[in-house]
Amino acid sequence: MPTMPTDALHLSADALTHLQDLAVIRGENPMVREFIGHGPELGLVSGVLISVDADDLETVAREIDRAAGVAGPSVDRLFEEMSYGVMQDTIDTGLVLPVLTGESVRISEDFPAHQVELLQSVVRTALPEASRPLFMTFPNLAGRLTFDTLNFLTSGDTEARRQAIETYPMVAEDMVQMPKFRAPLDARTELAPIVGEHLELDAAQMRIYARYERAIAELTFAPGNEQGSLAARKAISLDPRRVPPLASIRNHAVLMARRIRMDQLPAAQSGDAPAAIQASLRFSEVRVGFSSHLNVGERPFDRITSRIRPGDWEEATERLKLQRKRMGNVLDSIRSTTQTIASAILVDMLRRDEAIDMDRISAAAHRVLSDEPVEEDDAVYLSTFLMSLADRSYAMTQVGLRLRQVIGDGASLKSLSEADTRWHHVQEQIGNELMATEKDIAWTALVGRRPIDRLVGRELVSSEALLTQGRREEHCVGSYSRHVLEAKPKELTLIFSIETEAGEILSTAEISGLEVKTSAGSPGYAWTLQQHKARRNGAPGPEASRAADQLVAYLGGLPYEEVRAYISAINRDTANLKDKLARVLNAYGGNICEPRLPERALAAIESTLPKPLRELTISDWTARLADTDAKQAEKGGTRTISRLAELNECARRALVQLARDNALETCPQ
Repeated sequence: MPTMPTDALHLSADALTHLQDLAVIRGENPMVREFIGHGPELGLVSGVLISVDADDLETVAREIDRAAGVAGPSVDRLFEEMSYGVMQDTIDTGLVLPVLTGESVRISEDFPAHQVELLQSVVRTALPEASRPLFMTFPNLAGRLTFDTLNFLTSGDTEARRQAIETYPMVAEDMVQMPKFRAPLDARTELAPIVGEHLELDAAQMRIYARYERAIAELTFAPGNEQGSLAARKAISLDPRRVPPLASIRNHAVLMARRIRMDQLPAAQSGDAPAAIQASLRFSEVRVGFSSHLNVGERPFDRITSRIRPGDWEEATERLKLQRKRMGNVLDSIRSTTQTIASAILVDMLRRDEAIDMDRISAAAHRVLSDEPVEEDDAVYLSTFLMSLADRSYAMTQVGLRLRQVIGDGASLKSLSEADTRWHHVQEQIGNELMATEKDIAWTALVGRRPIDRLVGRELVSSEALLTQGRREEHCVGSYSRHVLEAKPKELTLIFSIETEAGEILSTAEISGLEVKTSAGSPGYAWTLQQHKARRNGAPGPEASRAADQLVAYLGGLPYEEVRAYISAINRDTANLKDKLARVLNAYGGNICEPRLPERALAAIESTLPKPLRELTISDWTARLADTDAKQAEKGGTRTISRLAELNECARRALVQLARDNALETCPQ
């Protein structure tokens, strides 16, 4: 009889008490043993045992078999029971993949052929023949989940578990990893309610979701399909170069199950059903991308989705893609509108606070902007107010994002697009009402007027110049003062008017600079043409395009020191009250020193709002923001209105402390 090698041991059911099959091997390290075993209740298990000392293979095998008797169906309990240190499922998957996929895999030379064959024999015996094709059909199950899947398919009711994967392929990864599925499967309990609870779908939604699982299963297991789940993934993909994973497709199927009615899909027996279901998943992918881009909540998209008929999903997808393309610039108007409302809500809070004298702040700010003398105590009061808020404007971004959802609740995509068109016509008026300045805010020039061939690049260096440019060209550059005034050593923005020598405007160029090095005497900024628009956001002509490119090239040759000097001039001494005021007003996107801002701002943006929102007062907007906050808080989100309350409290504390300390002689640093 042939002798068994001393570095490998194989025991079958007749030599074991609790397991049916067990292979144990020893490598070069005398302290380590590797094993694969199988029992009908426990399933196929594997691991690396450490700190084995001098125990021979049979002693190790007996210890594994003993622990299996205590563990029952729990793999974790098995490893807890063993007297050795254990690294679970750390055996190289390459050792067993040839059995599962039939593919040749390069195996480490550390494993002699007889050890490899021994380990594979346990897998080959344990895995039902009908389950083996699943590893070819679902490559994800033959990757990081190899041993989880093997354990799932070799324990309990193996037929029921295999059928569950074939019926719900998009939930397969969860089923092989999560114990909660196993007992119901082994008891042959109806699986749909369990999957529905897992995916947080009610019974009606689960019936819709099951249609998607069926479609994916039919594509995956179609006769003659040699690509397995890849065929289904390709059929759903919008881009053949980017094939989504099943997990992503499942997410879209869950979203659609929550958003559509059963009558929006063809009857299950209809020949059009598979194509319509695939098209609806592609629609979901476009919808999710568009929704994330606008970030106005789901209501506008729900309105469109609810009207789609069973055979119209492909056409609806193309319409939505076209609508997104047409609404590419709508974010400017949405940001502007929500920033306006956020500023209005903040000012309403400030003016209601009895500890804050907004009339005094407004009067002092007006005199500052009008270059009129300001009493020293009023200057200190205004400065204290401004500095309490100066570094906290980031909170307005969070509020603006939440207000987008408030707007989305009362809007459709069509009304948002129409609002964007109206906004481009009235944005100058909105800007004037928000800033409410009696005097133009101007800043230094970096380039000034630059001749370019037969054209001129004229740097726009004041809020009035930007407003005039926006009014003449009918686009939103009038609101870009803050972009220029927020120049930092690391990055800055310049706005140029590309004109003929006679002063005819051809286009408007936004050019940004990014610090890339600091060596003296050499260019230290990389310049990029961020936006270049002709009238009404049209495409600029070839001559204007060449001029803009030459401007970028010219800026790229400017010495580092010259650019830094320009930035320093923009960011003048913070002790200068006018500069403080300009920076805070631009950071908050409106004149938060003006107590009448809420009414003026809402009146200015009224025409740019969807009709259901036009009659809302500032109190209504505050209430709607609070309601939306409450809904988001239930999902773990933050209450953004509390951010505005915190700004209010910062101003209150600073001004109360000022009065308390009677420190009106000097401006706090």
